[in-house]
Amino acid sequence: MTKHEIANQIVSMLDDSYINDNVSVNAKVEEIMKRSQVIKKYGNDIKRIADGRYHICYQDRQIFKKTFDLVVDEIIKRENQKGVRTLDSIANDFFEYRFTSNSGGTYGKDKSNYETFIKGTELATKDISKIVLNDGVKWANHCLKVKPNMKEKYFCNVRATLNQMLKFAISNQWLSQNLIANVSIHKDHLTPKIKHTDKELIFEDSERKEVCKLAYKDSEQTKSAVPLGIPLLFLTGIRDGELCALKWRDVEQSGLHIQAEMVECRDRNGKFKGYKYVEHTKTAAGDRIIAISSEVADILKQVNDLNVANGYSVRQDDFIFLRTYKKKVCECTTRSFETRIKKYCRKAKMEILKSQHDARRTFATNLFYAGMNAKDIQALMGHESLEQTMDYIKRKGANISVISYLEAISCNADNQNVC
Repeated sequence: MTKHEIANQIVSMLDDSYINDNVSVNAKVEEIMKRSQVIKKYGNDIKRIADGRYHICYQDRQIFKKTFDLVVDEIIKRENQKGVRTLDSIANDFFEYRFTSNSGGTYGKDKSNYETFIKGTELATKDISKIVLNDGVKWANHCLKVKPNMKEKYFCNVRATLNQMLKFAISNQWLSQNLIANVSIHKDHLTPKIKHTDKELIFEDSERKEVCKLAYKDSEQTKSAVPLGIPLLFLTGIRDGELCALKWRDVEQSGLHIQAEMVECRDRNGKFKGYKYVEHTKTAAGDRIIAISSEVADILKQVNDLNVANGYSVRQDDFIFLRTYKKKVCECTTRSFETRIKKYCRKAKMEILKSQHDARRTFATNLFYAGMNAKDIQALMGHESLEQTMDYIKRKGANISVISYLEAISCNADNQNVC
């Protein structure tokens, strides 16, 4: 841009239409000068490529735009952002923090949510101190464009990642408050969630017995202890990660001590790297002792005998459930049990293939119907709140006793004096 062109733009800018629009003359002059400086510095490096677009490698990042002016606009935008904190600029620091402070699974979800729904958006490139509610609304609409069939729970998970980034900014005193923490999408614009009946979320007694029968038979035929983990899930209600982490030292006189779990490992890019043993449970409430019933004791003895027969070590610090993978003896992973329980569901010709988590719900439900106090069930489940435990307890078949309660409050009942 020559001095003559700059002068012409400034003169044109002084037209009454600019004055009437209350546009700052100084700001416009500054904008024109900034543009001229960018063109002078980078103009010769902006090249038109074969597909008709214009391209430049700016600060080790590629810029592709339809016109020369749009490339200049993008460079100016990035120049203006120098020294300004945005979600994109704090992302590396945020994920470094999340990598060391969260499980691999949580880290992986945050990384995926950021890459898919946040990175590079108008919200992510704006000064975080200037983010207002309307920015959040625009971002929510962007999420719907990326994933039109989004369900409410999915959006809440994505929003949680965004809120964690802004919370990180607040903790570092880069932001005073999060004005878009509760930004939402009306249910009319979201895909309705699949409503499962209670019957679909727990194993009926006949299903549970058939699945366990198949597991025992599989263990007998294959001489493997791993299938016995399935009835153990039904009898203890432990999480599959806790089952994988069980060691012989956890079998105590007072019961089965749940004090560790097997968790996912991911690298800093969120890529799955396998599993690792950690000496803690999902929550503080997860550290618990579950009394050993006679059937659980029999299962543990069978596992011990099979491990010895297969040449596996059964010392105190050895895992209870072991397998041979690529000619090496190693611990089981959650997939070891998840795939098996699905297989047994198929063999049992169940309409719905249920999961280990459904076995956990079944455990809580069966205890409740057997008459156990809800607070005691909470302790066995390792839940932090009673509300969570009650959500696990489902209606079990037809509750024929309901009619007796309804009859008891009837106006014609003998024990009713007031109608």
